[in-house]
Amino acid sequence: MTNIAFLEQQLKQERAARMSAENALAEYRRQVEIKNAEKRQLTDRILSAMMAAPDAMALFDKDDILVAANKAYLDPIDDQRLVLEIGMSRLQILEKVAAVGLLDFNGKSAKEWFAQTAPQWRSAEFGESTLQTTDGKWYRVTNRKTKYGDSVTYRVDITSEKLRSIELQKARENADHASRVKSAFLANMSHEIRTPMNGVIGMAELLVETKLDDEQLLFANTIKNSGEALLTIINDILDYSKIEAGQMELFPEPFNLEEMVLDCVRLLQSKASDKNLDLLLDYDMFLPTGFVGDVGRIRQVLLNLISNAIKFTQFGYVLIRVVGVTQNDTDYKIHIAVEDTGIGIPEEKQEHVFSEFKQVDHIENRKLEGTGLGLAISKKLVEKMGGVMWLDSEAGKGSVFGFKIDLVSQENEIYRQPTAPTEIQDVMIVDDLEQNRTILKKQLGAMNLHSHEFSNVDQAVDAFKAGMPCDMVITDHQMPEKTGEHLAIQLRDLGFSGPIFMLSSDLRNLKPSQVNTECITAILQRPSLRNELYKSLNCVFDTSVKTKQTLVVGSSSIQNLENLPVLLAEDNKTNQLVFRQMTKALKLNLTTCRDGFDAIEQFQITKPRIIFMDISMPECDGVEATQEIRRIEKRNKMPPTPIIALTAHAMAGDRDRFIAAGMDDYLAKPLKKKMVFELLERFAPMLTPEQKL
Repeated sequence: MTNIAFLEQQLKQERAARMSAENALAEYRRQVEIKNAEKRQLTDRILSAMMAAPDAMALFDKDDILVAANKAYLDPIDDQRLVLEIGMSRLQILEKVAAVGLLDFNGKSAKEWFAQTAPQWRSAEFGESTLQTTDGKWYRVTNRKTKYGDSVTYRVDITSEKLRSIELQKARENADHASRVKSAFLANMSHEIRTPMNGVIGMAELLVETKLDDEQLLFANTIKNSGEALLTIINDILDYSKIEAGQMELFPEPFNLEEMVLDCVRLLQSKASDKNLDLLLDYDMFLPTGFVGDVGRIRQVLLNLISNAIKFTQFGYVLIRVVGVTQNDTDYKIHIAVEDTGIGIPEEKQEHVFSEFKQVDHIENRKLEGTGLGLAISKKLVEKMGGVMWLDSEAGKGSVFGFKIDLVSQENEIYRQPTAPTEIQDVMIVDDLEQNRTILKKQLGAMNLHSHEFSNVDQAVDAFKAGMPCDMVITDHQMPEKTGEHLAIQLRDLGFSGPIFMLSSDLRNLKPSQVNTECITAILQRPSLRNELYKSLNCVFDTSVKTKQTLVVGSSSIQNLENLPVLLAEDNKTNQLVFRQMTKALKLNLTTCRDGFDAIEQFQITKPRIIFMDISMPECDGVEATQEIRRIEKRNKMPPTPIIALTAHAMAGDRDRFIAAGMDDYLAKPLKKKMVFELLERFAPMLTPEQKL
């Protein structure tokens, strides 16, 4: 009985355990079913999302067989001939697409194209390409590999995006074309205007130099000055147009900053002299001269500031200061300021100074011509160079216009302190203008010389009589009451035997033959390069130089160029006449020709030593002619002949283009006699005496 009860109990336990296991299994199966249902639901949701997606999606296995795809992929176009099905290979799909003409494989069959491209996207985890169908649509096709070796393909319609891109590209091309057309128009306008202006201004300049009575001289000067004023206005408008069109480019190149500033000063010195203004230059004693920048644009800004200062100053002076602050071994922040003693600008009107087409409303301004564009253009140019332009002015007391720009100094330029002859220790400076005395004192101080300053002749003579030490005298020429020559004569009469340098800002009207050479040792143009003063000092005390002739430094007299063979290539007969008359006094052996082919022929016949080459000529222009001349020289092992471009374009970048073509320099029309002479003077010394014959 006991055994039966035990067995029944054991059986009951086994039944309960089996029941529990069955229940657990049932629960497990239920949970698995739930999970599977969730997975099926997730898969259905994914497939549903895939099917609902507007862009084509497809899944290929590792053998490139299509295992899943949405409607956008299976039915890309409404064409019953194109039926794509699950189980197809990529190649079969491509062949079907090609069969209905939906894709063009650049002359290849679908099989050839597939064989060529398949290795690329098979080997990559990610691949993307863009293709265009024959119905004009664009698609971006993306392939991504999965960790199981399958690949997912996405095909997105980018037709709208592509068409916008094409439209933008066309718009850019049209804008570029319009910009080029505008540039060509501006250049052509410059050429068409400057060509006749060359005749007007050139002939007027020559007419002024002939024998005229006072009334005729007035008329001729009016024509010349009005023509130059018109040309300035035209240049302002052309420059402003280029800036507004965003076509103004910078052309950095190595240049000498001190020489460039001095060139600007000397170019405008005659205008200052006509108004009895002193034009002064104060260049930082320790600032290098060699820098890299757009010298043409810097010169343009500076000329505008100096011209304005002269225009609005009736008495006193215009002073150009150039200082620099080092930022590292090669970078300098250059400050250039133009100070005048003119009418000044009221504070409340200073904000309008740099505005386009505006001038400060002042009674004096109404007497003066101008577009009101000069300062606006200058400010934009300075900002284009990464700089800043500024103004400090007070009505009735004058103005200071300045700008600062960053420039890189040329490599290997080392400042060398100038040395004075041992015979000099004390220098007498006589000038009625304090600013002039200050500049000279700084320049002499760089040589460790001691200066004694006087504002008039009588003060200087009294000091000399009182026993003031003096080894040398530097005096201004034109001063109130007594001139520098008066001082020199009085000092010589008192027994002074040292050198006497006389400074003049107008060497045009001061000839050495008119100077008392027994009293004056040297005449220097003011302002001048620092080195010109130092060289002159050492030249005077150089015992190897045996001359009693008064030294003239900075004069514009030109060397003897009689019979120098010169070729002028210019198609405009008026311009030929202007050039011939400008250089008539030099007695050049001048040959003229009308186009580039003629210039090449005459070059080989006449063997010119300097060529002036017009750029715009019929049949063969100046650039083409220059390149052919350079080839002839190279072929025949001839030394290069200096070639000067003559251009009526005068747009930014022209100089670089001409230099690249093999030219040595260029002149913008209308030609100025002074500039023609300066280029002849500059390039003639490069020739040997035999070449000049």
